[in-house]
Amino acid sequence: MQRTTFAGGLLLAIFLIAVFAWWWLDRAVPADAEPAPRAIADTRPIVDAQVRVYDASSAPSIACGNAFVPSTPGASRTYEIWVASQVVVASLVLVATHADDTGVTVDWAIETRHDGQTLATSTRTTRCSPDALAEAPWANLPETLSGIRWEGRLFAIPAHAAPGDQWESNAVWRTTDGVMREVRHARATGREACATPIGTRDCLRYEVDVTLSDESPLPDRVATTHARGVEWVTEGLGLVRSELDDGSHLGPRITLTALRDP
Repeated sequence: MQRTTFAGGLLLAIFLIAVFAWWWLDRAVPADAEPAPRAIADTRPIVDAQVRVYDASSAPSIACGNAFVPSTPGASRTYEIWVASQVVVASLVLVATHADDTGVTVDWAIETRHDGQTLATSTRTTRCSPDALAEAPWANLPETLSGIRWEGRLFAIPAHAAPGDQWESNAVWRTTDGVMREVRHARATGREACATPIGTRDCLRYEVDVTLSDESPLPDRVATTHARGVEWVTEGLGLVRSELDDGSHLGPRITLTALRDP
């Protein structure tokens, strides 16, 4: 039986994203066309289009009370994702917030582009507990692009995270290749200046340790894999930069390139 070296995990997501991007380009460009020079990554936020479609301007604003995760309808964040030598731009627009007995539900619209062409549009729902944990809308963006379904809590950030704090998330991935459990542990190590395309920001730096455990009832599978890295977040913006590595040096690396707040 073929050994799956990174079954259903980060490498699968990386591979699927690369294949999707190249399939789209091959579909859009004739085979005999001259190769075009690599375009500068398209970093335009899609907030205007999404606000018109979802009428986010009329949605009530229910605050999560989290310094690192926006909760105002119409807010947008655009990220450049480098993975497997490909560059994908993902724009997240906060569509609406809803309160219930357990906290606040936040609806997001996501559009991904490669060299200016739209690859896909999707939605994502995150949750937050006011003045406590808020699920990060940017968490696992590369894996989400490959069609992985999630159960459980996405990676979340404490409302008032500070150097010395530690926290973790526990979720399940479901793919056509099986089931994986992801445990993501974070440890805030300090604050530092973080350079980005939108300027240098004072950021909270935390180290991330990701463990993927295979829960599929299939033989000849790698039971556990690991990825480690560093992420930087700042108050009022959220994620500024993320650098993770599973040992393959294929990424992903995520950088904030544009933002808009109502």
